[in-house]
Amino acid sequence: MAKTSRTARKSRRKSVSVAPMPFGGDHGPGTRAATVGTLLEPVVDDMGRNPNHMGRRRRKIIIDDMLKRQTITMRQHQAAEAIQLAYLGVQRLSSGGPLQEQVQSSPKPDAAVAIQVGANSRFVRVMKAVKSSDRELIEAVCFHNKPLRSAIRGGYVRGYTRFREALDLVADHMNY
Repeated sequence: MAKTSRTARKSRRKSVSVAPMPFGGDHGPGTRAATVGTLLEPVVDDMGRNPNHMGRRRRKIIIDDMLKRQTITMRQHQAAEAIQLAYLGVQRLSSGGPLQEQVQSSPKPDAAVAIQVGANSRFVRVMKAVKSSDRELIEAVCFHNKPLRSAIRGGYVRGYTRFREALDLVADHMNY
């Protein structure tokens, strides 16, 4: 075997990686349980640039993805968002977080009851227009943030149609 000269070794090209650099910053634990249902997105400034190549972990919200893909209209998205916020308001009160703070700072226990009644009333008002046959679809997407295909039974196209019709009924009821 012949030895290569020094100039031949120097003239060899070095390989350059074209793989994208991972985002910098703290994204929390990298375990599967912590990252499921989330996405890593770039942190951009006012000019739309990311000069420090930083990223943040954000939870995927199914109804926002459906709006982005134009599966649902803006009006249907508003109805789905109203359902989601009403449900989360009831769930937040059942955990006792804001309710405990208000009870401790309020001399009257009636304030806590009024908060609970208000959250439940808002939830009932929003869900009033949803048919019982379509409730399963609404619960899967708006309550539990699952993809619609996980709740559809009886045909993919028919399930999407039923979901859109249910959101239209809620939007009509809420005057959106």
